[in-house]
Amino acid sequence: HNAHDGVIWSFPIDIHLSAQAVQGWPKIALQVWSVDEYGRKDLAGYGTCFLPLPSRVGAIEQTIEVPTWKPSYWHSNGFMRFYQQMRQVVMGGNPVLRDDSLIHSNESRFRLHTISAGVVQLRLMVVSRRMAALGIKF
Repeated sequence: HNAHDGVIWSFPIDIHLSAQAVQGWPKIALQVWSVDEYGRKDLAGYGTCFLPLPSRVGAIEQTIEVPTWKPSYWHSNGFMRFYQQMRQVVMGGNPVLRDDSLIHSNESRFRLHTISAGVVQLRLMVVSRRMAALGIKF
């Protein structure tokens, strides 16, 4: 595939969740990885979004666009930033998170230096049952 065309990954995911309230509604956390022409695996980006609410008329496919980001090297010295960027171009290897909980936690992520890494498009069908009996209305 051409990098501008994107990559189609068609794989059905069947997940069963239970909830007593809308508070704490589930999130989807993504890690996107790539493989270069030398077979090296590299981080392409992280992303997170809330699972869409079920539709009122049954199972309808919903499209969600998840913006992704990745950590970037940053140093107060401009020469060191340039060196890190050149090293990354020659040797590969984007920085990765040591703690994956930062992907979906906003409290600590604000300290990171990040760059945009593109958009992942998800097409999901969310089906619910017995939500009205719990007092949850959409």
